[in-house]
Amino acid sequence: MKKIILSLLCIGLVLGASCKQKKEATDSAEEMAQELPVKVKGEEVTYATDSTQLKGYIAHDVNLEGKRPGILIVHEWWGHNDYVRQRADMLAELGYTAMAVDM
Repeated sequence: MKKIILSLLCIGLVLGASCKQKKEATDSAEEMAQELPVKVKGEEVTYATDSTQLKGYIAHDVNLEGKRPGILIVHEWWGHNDYVRQRADMLAELGYTAMAVDM
């Protein structure tokens, strides 16, 4: 009986200590994310097919390093305009690399 209680106590201590370490790790990650302000950089890019040269717009947060998810934004029927560029900037603020394509 004493062995069972002692075993359960040890397991509880190990689980409690591991949960506390995870919480501290997430707190430091949140602090790092709050330290860097969002700085979106948007620039016009050109790309081509066999016979057509097109202009697009790519936006990303310059404070984020490393890999990040990318999103392609396709414009409405009236073409590439400031609205799709604003949407690319909004997605870049959320941590994505967004490219507004021209078709």
